Amino acid sequence: MARHPLRTSLMITGCKAAAADYMVQRVIQKRQVIDKKRLALFGLFGTVYQGGFQYFVLNRACEWMWPGTAMRMVANKVSERVERVEREWRESGERVDDTRCCSPPSTVRQYIAPFLTLAMASLILCVSFFLILYLMMMITLI
Repeated sequence: MARHPLRTSLMITGCKAAAADYMVQRVIQKRQVIDKKRLALFGLFGTVYQGGFQYFVLNRACEWMWPGTAMRMVANKVSERVERVEREWRESGERVDDTRCCSPPSTVRQYIAPFLTLAMASLILCVSFFLILYLMMMITLI
């Protein structure tokens, strides 16, 4: 999985979407005959949109637009900040105070940036979801 994240994402999400549709057709709709075209479309949707497109948006495009937001980068930044604060405390001889490492952002931009990032990612995902949904509807009408 760690060696081939895209391949793993495609396989898992495609199988998950197809299995979910199979379960809905059997358990909820109580069908005796499975609609294979619908099952294939759900599997295709899971593979292409959830496994492929979302992988590139969340792991490639977001990292390109906002570098350093990967989990490893964030963990490194946090650990560097903690080490720097501890070093400053040791050098100053002050009593350790947890409020210094959690100081509020000093500018409006620092307050707004995380919300804008989340809003942009949500907008990209919503637009892409509806585009894929529209394409799937067109495929079923053909």
